[in-house]
Amino acid sequence: METTEHLYRTLQAHLDVMPVAFPQSESSVEIDILKRFYTEEEARIALCLSMLPEPARKIHRRLSRTGFHLPLATVQELLENLVEKKAVNSALVKKRGRSVRVYGKLPFAVGLYEFQVDRLTRGFEQEAEAYMDSTFMHDFLHEKPRQMRTIPINEQILPDRAVSRYDSIRQVIQLSPGPFALQNCVCRQGRELLGHQCRQTNLKQTCLALGSAAANVIKEQRGPQLTKQETLDYLQQAEAEGLVLQAQNTRQPVFICCCCSCCCAILSRAKKLPNPGEFLQSNYSARINPTACIGCGLCLPRCPMDALSLTRSSEKSSSENKAVVAPERCIGCGLCVAACPSGAITLEAHKKHRNPPRSAMEMYIRMLYGRFGFLRATGLLLKAGLGMRV
Repeated sequence: METTEHLYRTLQAHLDVMPVAFPQSESSVEIDILKRFYTEEEARIALCLSMLPEPARKIHRRLSRTGFHLPLATVQELLENLVEKKAVNSALVKKRGRSVRVYGKLPFAVGLYEFQVDRLTRGFEQEAEAYMDSTFMHDFLHEKPRQMRTIPINEQILPDRAVSRYDSIRQVIQLSPGPFALQNCVCRQGRELLGHQCRQTNLKQTCLALGSAAANVIKEQRGPQLTKQETLDYLQQAEAEGLVLQAQNTRQPVFICCCCSCCCAILSRAKKLPNPGEFLQSNYSARINPTACIGCGLCLPRCPMDALSLTRSSEKSSSENKAVVAPERCIGCGLCVAACPSGAITLEAHKKHRNPPRSAMEMYIRMLYGRFGFLRATGLLLKAGLGMRV
């Protein structure tokens, strides 16, 4: 007979077959997380979910074929329980002229963890911290392409006026059809539950939602709706607070997080690496003109990755300190440029410019190929296209 531990380990392995990894850790804390969100019955149902959301009737048939029999109404009720716990992906789709609720697997991040905003518990946050400090964050930072990318805080700081519209935060907002909403930051909430206060800002609502994500925030009353101009004004405030813009890595992102390196689950862990610039996707990096630099040091505290330092000028005739940038640590956020009073710092484009994927679906397909390689990823996509469980 299948043991409880084996059931949840099987579910972990099933959730790991996604564009975003859900790997096994040495401590098995991920099993504690799964037990927190899935009862044993719900775990069996979750094992019948696929990457592509499907109707409850199809999930019920798949469950019955495993030999675990429940009435369709019970399966629907348990699926809705999982929706309420934000443990599955769910949406309304049109099928034959009517709206049908569909359900699919949900990644840990960006997904289950972020959806616990305003409902976090200390116990879950402790488990999530332990998991992110172990295998999960290693796999997350090695995603290709990344789920998120750094957008310069203000395109006016770029010396090249031909800035890609995907790297211009104002154009990103202008091109978005809306709506726009602001919600609490789950990372800051988590840190506060563990007794840590943000050292960068007193702002709590620092996650911008756009389009469909904003519609959900507004519907669930998780934050205020903003006009397009209010959204742009908020981004100016984020710059003043020294926050890094991390957007969904698509051409029309549905979220833009305004992050700090003391609370953000990604930035705080990337900062500990010797080369965070290689892991956080950006099209730019800072460059300093030593002739224009006055050695004031105002740029140093603005850098979230400690990529800047003051050093004695290499010129024999000079005894002045000059700012220097460690390129392997720079993530191209632009906060240092905005702080420089002498205009000595600019953002320069990387030689290989990367436009983001057109849509979330394209991004996840690329990530699937990045994780599993051509043959296995193609096989998974073919199975999903044929309506098989993946």
